[in-house]
Amino acid sequence: MNPETPQIAVSTKKTRALTGLMAGETITSAAMSADVSRSTLCRWLLQPDFRQTLTAERSAALSVVGRKLLCLGDAAVDSLASVLATSENDAVRVRAAEAGLNLLLRYAEITDISERLSEVERRLTTAYGRE
Repeated sequence: MNPETPQIAVSTKKTRALTGLMAGETITSAAMSADVSRSTLCRWLLQPDFRQTLTAERSAALSVVGRKLLCLGDAAVDSLASVLATSENDAVRVRAAEAGLNLLLRYAEITDISERLSEVERRLTTAYGRE
């Protein structure tokens, strides 16, 4: 588990279950790894503290991956642009163009949603006076 993630007091079995879930195991497999029944793990998943720890672990893992992807971003865009500009194969150029356009559209959608969410949060803070 990530040492930077806020931790709750969890048993060794809960820690093994969290580790299994973070490794991509199914609920059944993670329960077996933790030496508990599937129903026990399902019950733990309903507990706010356990769920919060799992969510925090996933968020931390995604943050690490996101930072790595950001580092690759410039090179990936440069590679797409190079293929688009230099490939003699029309099919390859079309696929590169489609990939670039799809990424651009996804970026625009995410940016739009983020801006709209920020505005909703600002209005709620203004209306209810809390952060």
